This record gives sequence, structure tokens and C-alpha cells, in this order.
Amino acid sequence: PGRFLMAGKQTLLDAQTRKIWHISPDSDQLDNYSPSSQRGPLALSPDQKTVVLWADFQSWNTENENLPDSEHALVAYNFEQNNGYAVKFDDTETRMTNVQNIDYQWFETYFEWKKSPDGERLQLRKFEKLPNWTGHYDPKDNYYTLYPVKPGILPVFLDFVLAQMGWSKENILKDETHEYTGHCLDLGSGTVKLDLRFKEDDRSLTFSNHLYDEKTPEYEALVKKIAAAFDAELRSGKHQAHFGRAINQTKRIHGMEY
Repeated sequence: PGRFLMAGKQTLLDAQTRKIWHISPDSDQLDNYSPSSQRGPLALSPDQKTVVLWADFQSWNTENENLPDSEHALVAYNFEQNNGYAVKFDDTETRMTNVQNIDYQWFETYFEWKKSPDGERLQLRKFEKLPNWTGHYDPKDNYYTLYPVKPGILPVFLDFVLAQMGWSKENILKDETHEYTGHCLDLGSGTVKLDLRFKEDDRSLTFSNHLYDEKTPEYEALVKKIAAAFDAELRSGKHQAHFGRAINQTKRIHGMEY
């Protein structure tokens, strides 16, 4: 609160004492999880001694059979003592769908600080029931994404979009499946065209205005409205059975997960 200032991604300034701290934990001391130098701290502990950093497991120095189930962790780094620890988490259990979507609200939802003899200690929250899955709307490209989802989500979401638009199956202009683009559905009426893409290998469904149509304020409002309406159903608990487990990208690259 008015005391600490980040200067870049790895330098912390104490505005009261003018002292500068360099945020550079050693991954060798963090169970081989390496904090990202491209992302600044995500949070500060209540006692203002520890910053929270995003970290990835360094798979390059680990044999396939020793790769961990968790490829992501948060690092709690005490900048005064120059030490820290990794809090590993499961992407599915924390509804972590994309690194770019990580924010303080996500952190507050799934992590908490607990007092210990050594000070504030970061840990995962315990839930009797995990929060429901929701989708993600990206205003930058006007895409709505559902991940990680099973094939059964496609007919459910298709029917939802048709109902929202007041359309029928006759408004399906194209229904094709390709090796690299997955199951592609083009919907439309008149000048309005919408795209649905389901990639089973990626466990993702995307919804947007037609690929070759310009993103206009009208299209943006339409896609955003349908995305918000479907998210409302997801938050109420509907369609949760169509979500599966998030992909462990490290194991996938090594041919251990499909």
C-alpha cells in the first residue's frame, strides 16, 4: 500500500527506505521450477516480505519418467532473506486454462496465506467443491474459448448459439472436419456469419465471427453477448460434465499425453 514499487519485472523498490531488491530466485533451490523473467510478481504477502512469482518446471534436465504431474508452480520468494519455495498446483484443480489469463483474482481464489513460525506461508486453498468451469472471452481478437472440453460440448454449444440467434440447423452453412483445424462449423444468415471450431487434440472449442469477416463493433457485441450468456449457464453448474482435464504440455511434447 504505497510502499513498494516494481521497476521493471525483477527490481523492487522500497519507497520508504529507498532500498532496492533484486528478484532473482535460483531454480535449483525451488525443486527445478524456474520463475518467469517476463512476468512480474503476482502478489505480495500480508507481512510485505514475500513476493509471489509464476514458475514453470524445467523439463530439459529431467528424464521423461521423472517429469512431475504439475508443470506449473507459484514461487514464494522472501526478498529480504533471498530464499523461497515452490507451491506446486494442478492446472485442472485451479481452473488454470491459459498462462495469459492469470491475474490476482485467480490467485486469491485458489491460494491463501497462513501464519507459521517462519512468517506468512503460501498454500493452496482447500475446497469442498471446486469452482465451476467457465469460458474465456478475449476482446483482443473477439474469440470465446472453452477449455479443456470433451467432444460432447460441441452439439451443446451449437444448439445454444442457434437458440441465441433464433436460428435452426438450416443456418449451418458448413460442417467439415480437417486434420489440423479440427471440426469446423460455419453458421450464418444474411450478412451475419459465425464460426465454431472444436479441436479434440487441444481439448478446445472456439467461437468467433467468421474468419474472413472484419471484426466490427456489432460482431464484437454479438460474440461477447453469447459468451456471457453461456458463461452464466456454466457458473450455475450446467454443462460441467463436458469439461475434462487440462493438458500437461510438457508431457505432451515428450509424447506422454494426448
